Amino acid sequence: MRISKEWHDRLHILIPYYRRVLKLSQNDVYRRHGNYKWIISPATVKKLENHEQVFIKDEKYQELLFNLNEQLHISQKIDHYLITQSKQLYCVMETERYEEAIRIIETTLLSLKSQRHHVYYKECIFFLGKLFLYLKDRIFMNDQEYSLLFPLVNIFPKGFKDILMDFLYIHASGANEKKLSAFFSSYSMEASAYLPNRINYANQLYEENKELRAYLILKEAEPVAREKGSKNQLAYIYIILSSIALHIDIELCYSYLHMLEKMLTEEHEDNNLKGMILLNLANRYLMLRNYVRCSNYTKAYIVLNPKRHYTSNIILLSYCNQMLNKEKDKTLFVNDNLTSEYDDQLEYSLFSYYKQTFKNNKERMKFLQDKVCPNLTAFDKIYTRIVSDEITRLSSESGSYVNYFRFHALLKNENILK
Repeated sequence: MRISKEWHDRLHILIPYYRRVLKLSQNDVYRRHGNYKWIISPATVKKLENHEQVFIKDEKYQELLFNLNEQLHISQKIDHYLITQSKQLYCVMETERYEEAIRIIETTLLSLKSQRHHVYYKECIFFLGKLFLYLKDRIFMNDQEYSLLFPLVNIFPKGFKDILMDFLYIHASGANEKKLSAFFSSYSMEASAYLPNRINYANQLYEENKELRAYLILKEAEPVAREKGSKNQLAYIYIILSSIALHIDIELCYSYLHMLEKMLTEEHEDNNLKGMILLNLANRYLMLRNYVRCSNYTKAYIVLNPKRHYTSNIILLSYCNQMLNKEKDKTLFVNDNLTSEYDDQLEYSLFSYYKQTFKNNKERMKFLQDKVCPNLTAFDKIYTRIVSDEITRLSSESGSYVNYFRFHALLKNENILK
């Protein structure tokens, strides 16, 4: 059986991948059972395991896969079919025709059913199955599924590859700084023409303080999103642009916020889109110190999602009440279903700060310094603003600015502030 270069490249990823997933030693995979001779040379093994360019004879793959208990069945017909399906899925995903995307995935999964035990095709089934659950029932992949899909990006046709990169980014950006950093160190979205990936790349540039490059990419993507009717992507564009403008031109920032507010008035059934816009409007108005609007949009989000009681919403409302000199609203903390949107120690400690009753400002300041500040990172712009304002307020009321200067020294040393 002659193996194409495309399949060579695919197997060079999958063989070390299977070994790691199965937790087998290199001897278990790369030596012949019985006489213990190398199937491929140790130098070739090293290159293969380090994802370097390597040449392996076609007949060697079957031996290696046999040791992994994997079956190789290459079908040009199926390969061409998957390329066609990946192109179709790319187009409908980019234009946010999700019902059509679900139908394409269902058809593809049905066609691959007979290949569910074969190398590569079973990975296609795994990826498309997870994407199907996300699109149909909003079921996100878990950490284990993410770790299984993460190394596989480059085995797929271009359409699937671009979609998977965005799918992985959604998980990584909602997890933690370490996971997101690992994602960007492994995969570059710069070369991807897929609209969500262009916007994800712009967001990465913004987080790296490369605002001008991010701005240019987003302004280029804006008319594309409009033309394609990609409302979610258009909202993402305005959200990032408003963040960039916040530090440069307040009036421009307000203009992007007004565009987001206009999108809220348009008729559409996507509550996830509405919720995303509401939360980001709340966050942006917090940074603009418009506490009334921040509070109103946070409350609107809670009304839209009555079963999603996130501590982050309660933190924002408590902070706004504090800044507006309103009394503490104890009813915010009585719901037993309150959960953190992410497994976030900072969010938990800040929520505890607003929930607890302190004897005096000295106790409040100590809690912030000991429990909250150590958890701040450069990614926590909203919570950094909240903590900064709380420490400023407490310092002003006490007349002692020791903790205020200590806090700002922390921000500078930890590179938290831009």
